Amino acid sequence: KNGALLAALAAAIVDGFHPGVAARMQVGRSSARAGPQMHALPADVKGLVEEIRVATQEALTARLSRIDVELPLGMGLMSGEQAQDIHASSRELARVYCEMFSQLEATSVVAFGTEALALEARKAWGNAVRVKCVALTAGTVGKKERALPAPGFGASPASDKPAKKAPPGSVPAGTEIVFAVGPFDPPALAAVEGIARGFGMDTLVVLLNAHLDNADQYASAAQRDFFQGGFARVFCFRPLKTSSDPPQELLVYRAHPGQWTLARMRASGRPQAIAEQPGLFAREEIEQALSRAGPPAASGALEAIGNFFGK
Repeated sequence: KNGALLAALAAAIVDGFHPGVAARMQVGRSSARAGPQMHALPADVKGLVEEIRVATQEALTARLSRIDVELPLGMGLMSGEQAQDIHASSRELARVYCEMFSQLEATSVVAFGTEALALEARKAWGNAVRVKCVALTAGTVGKKERALPAPGFGASPASDKPAKKAPPGSVPAGTEIVFAVGPFDPPALAAVEGIARGFGMDTLVVLLNAHLDNADQYASAAQRDFFQGGFARVFCFRPLKTSSDPPQELLVYRAHPGQWTLARMRASGRPQAIAEQPGLFAREEIEQALSRAGPPAASGALEAIGNFFGK
């Protein structure tokens, strides 16, 4: 059942993705090439979204139903510029995925950290996106409201009194796709874990901007292992800055099923790939790759990333 469902979801991406998403984006110019015999990194936002689409399709074809997608917090996709609100940038990524799976909107859910964020998404999207939005935690809604376990998650209700509305984190039965939108705090992440465990592997769970290497969001080592070990890093676009003087502006990149790529950011055009390997780069491996690559051309981080996003 799991394999048949994921194959159908993979096909839905191809048929349901709206080219209009990319058309609304500001596209930067590209002339530079990546390093020899290395994966050509995307040169602009349009190319980035296409890489995300292909990587997601490949993951579903490989029967992966736990997917992690990471972009820089605060970077706009559909606005074509650097967003000031980290939640707005994650919301834009969620909208890209909603449009990517538009044929399955009736059985999809977007889960935000709080009800306020879910309401903001409904307001921003209007009738353009009809996917159900839910809150993972009570957040600031209600002074004494308590997050109740969602029905079907194997937990008993806190009381016999029926709830007036669906509790935070509740996802309707029959949901095929859950887009969990980060960044998360520990309560929200715990709710995502409950959804993933409760629905099982027959439901596709996609983490959007969860930033799984951020240790502060985990309540325990077991929870960290659940997410870091159970979710495939299907797409990662992570800018880094070295501690050297002057610092170097780098990019860690991966699009499933390809290798992890270490690249230098450029003032314009695509980043310059300098190393590739099967797993995520450790600090020592980054230092070794930089030593082999030699000195970089001068460029600033904000300028490089801003130009990439068509600012």
